[in-house]
Amino acid sequence: MTQALIWFLSIFFLIGTFTNGYGPQTIREGYARWGYPSWFRYVTALLELAVALLLLFPAGIGWGAILGMGVMAAAHLTLLHHRETLQSIGPAVVFALLALVLWQVTLPS
Repeated sequence: MTQALIWFLSIFFLIGTFTNGYGPQTIREGYARWGYPSWFRYVTALLELAVALLLLFPAGIGWGAILGMGVMAAAHLTLLHHRETLQSIGPAVVFALLALVLWQVTLPS
């Protein structure tokens, strides 16, 4: 189960990389609404790309999970701060899945 979850999360963050990097109108409007500068979506895209790549390599899974948890915590807190409660559920779920992966890879064999 853990390997399938890792692949799912890696693909999720890869999609996020392209979504934030390409920046369709709704994404750009969201960043503006939340008070972030227009270039910040590129920072998010780079962080998500790093997460996606780290999750693909056994030595990087733990670091990828930690970085991904940071990205998802920031997204979740941003959405909560702006009272977008329903939208904040997704990042919270992904955070929990990353925590599960981190827990699984750090358990002694």
